[in-house]
Amino acid sequence: MGWGGVGCAGGHRQIGVAGGGTDFVPFFAARGVSCVVLRPRLRIDGYNMTTDAVYDTQQAVRIVRSRAAEWRIDPRKIGVVGFSAGAELTAAAALEYDAFDAAHKDDDLGSFNSRPDFVGLIYPVSAATASA
Repeated sequence: MGWGGVGCAGGHRQIGVAGGGTDFVPFFAARGVSCVVLRPRLRIDGYNMTTDAVYDTQQAVRIVRSRAAEWRIDPRKIGVVGFSAGAELTAAAALEYDAFDAAHKDDDLGSFNSRPDFVGLIYPVSAATASA
């Protein structure tokens, strides 16, 4: 059983698939980490970035955890790596998993927690740098 990672590409208005979106997959795959690339809902789609996109990230962790045996991933070694705006989702998902799990405990994936076992914040945008 190997490691699993959910990758969150950058982009507030559109997903940056090239560059920070999928370039990391071969790097991690060569090191035995299976990768899932998340396409979260975006502001331009009419969604709230601070809730909906974070929920997408947390749900992705639960989906990977639920399919861990099938995908030969250790369910205790599933994390999230985010790039730029995706790092914002990663940070929020890593900090707010208890509330998400409590609110979704009765859905089909309710028995799987959304807490990432590791996180990587790669060049995150922050309030301090956003206005610069």
